[in-house]
Amino acid sequence: MLPKPLAALANALREAKDKAEVYVVGGALRDLLLGREPHDYDLATSLFPEEIMAVALRKGWAYHPTGIAFGTITVVVEGLPVEVTTLRREGRYLNGRRPSEVQLGGTLEEDLARRDFTINAMAMAWPEGTLHDPFGGRQDLQRRLIRAVGSPGERFSEDGLRLLRAVRLAAELEFRLEGETQVALATRAHMIRLVAAERIYPEMERLILSPGAAKGLTWLLQSGLLSLLMPEAVPLLTTPPDGTYHALNLWDHTMEVVRLTPARPEVRWAAFFHDIGKPYTRQVDDEGNAHFPNHDAVGAELVDRIAQRLRFPQAKAERIRTLVARHMFTFDMGPRGMRRLYAQLGGEGLRDLLDLKLADMVGTGGRFVADAYDAFTEFRKRLDDTLAQSTAFTVRDLKVDGHDVMAVLGIPPGPRVGEVLELLLNEVLEDPSLNQRPYLLRRLEELASDAKEPPSEDPPPDPHSRRDPH
Repeated sequence: MLPKPLAALANALREAKDKAEVYVVGGALRDLLLGREPHDYDLATSLFPEEIMAVALRKGWAYHPTGIAFGTITVVVEGLPVEVTTLRREGRYLNGRRPSEVQLGGTLEEDLARRDFTINAMAMAWPEGTLHDPFGGRQDLQRRLIRAVGSPGERFSEDGLRLLRAVRLAAELEFRLEGETQVALATRAHMIRLVAAERIYPEMERLILSPGAAKGLTWLLQSGLLSLLMPEAVPLLTTPPDGTYHALNLWDHTMEVVRLTPARPEVRWAAFFHDIGKPYTRQVDDEGNAHFPNHDAVGAELVDRIAQRLRFPQAKAERIRTLVARHMFTFDMGPRGMRRLYAQLGGEGLRDLLDLKLADMVGTGGRFVADAYDAFTEFRKRLDDTLAQSTAFTVRDLKVDGHDVMAVLGIPPGPRVGEVLELLLNEVLEDPSLNQRPYLLRRLEELASDAKEPPSEDPPPDPHSRRDPH
């Protein structure tokens, strides 16, 4: 059953011209056949871009020529954006990113033949509902298989991003990779070098958030794609467990942590990166036990490098970095430390850190998992009790504000105001009972008084005194 806005658009396109063809295509059709709710909708039509825009104009629908060079117009009907693309055929791909030419007005068969995977190379005619499936996509859906259309090597050479799409789709749908398609991932892995980081990052994030993220990351490792995208993570595979707390090698442990964390971007990325510093810090003591001093700090630096290379959004990269840097916190933290941790991370950041910590402990596979879980549960209870009794975690929670600081200290707006508020916040984090307006105003008066006291000076030298030159 198609949404009413989509059906209205399909009907309008069909009626715009005698014998006009309209098809539901792409991921929307795939998801409908799987019984899933599509995230977006695509139509293919025999109409040309100017005819598509004319339909939208007549109906009063907004439209955007988002990919007009490739025959694509986005039409917005009752708030639903739909990509409408003219049936087309493509020339050779010369740079591993886009075709050298696009010829609008191709047949449906030519249009489907240029697509990436069989499960995306189907079309449902509107309004008849006839399924066109020249490459066996429906059977591959039933077999839960990702298979390239035609030659996998050719499809990946046409657009290197398809390498990631294959893995991402398999991870999202929890499908298998067809044999020849999986082999071609390795033989064409180098094509990923031609793809802009801005195109890679969204695919990687969808992969890391997918139900089959651990399997997908392992496919990236096995194919050689990971060594091209994030070479810093590859040594996780060959780093043995420490022998005390971990029963799994670092890669297997990391994949277990990824599986155990909620599908939220920052915590999933942090799960993948949390031990990335261990291969670079491993030391073995005289008794044969492995140690990884400062691996959290080293890992945070590696996160910076990867995030910059793949163009992570800056704020997200900083949150991931903080989670990696802080994931080794211990449960002997007292109330003051708990309040400071909340103040530094905020509610969502602390939630992510706790989820990461729990997954890290449970994912060791070691003999101390039960004890660690008990310790975590006890810490979480103390943390909740402590935070429930606290009232101020940021300067905005203080009973005084910047206006009070400027009035009492007699200073203009500027960095000094924030510094004073941070000083007061630190005192309140030490003792929440101090967050009272009378007390904080007295502290401001003390600071003002201290600022007025002249600095002590040494007495001037006696000009008549002589120093021994020796």
